[in-house]
Amino acid sequence: MFRIKICGVTRPEDAAHAVEYGAEAIGINFFPGSPRFVREGVAREIVEAVADRAEVVGVFVNEPPGKIVALCGRVGIRRVQLHGDEPPGDASRIPLWRMKAVHA
Repeated sequence: MFRIKICGVTRPEDAAHAVEYGAEAIGINFFPGSPRFVREGVAREIVEAVADRAEVVGVFVNEPPGKIVALCGRVGIRRVQLHGDEPPGDASRIPLWRMKAVHA
């Protein structure tokens, strides 16, 4: 089964439109080196704009598990995508639904 996730969303109104047109998940990029990096306050607004109509996934690159868990708790994110070189043990210390991007 396929699911549609729109990643790199930086504005609440874009997230709302994506969900309106069929996105089942919205990805918020928390990697400071990315041009699509989103600050905590804006991330909270995106989560609120989507409400319960879609999942919101926090995308992280090489962040400590404790920092990921704390930020997700403050913002209201329940799903995490690890997109860096995190060791497998780090993922197991994140008590949220998570996925690991594999670079080929």
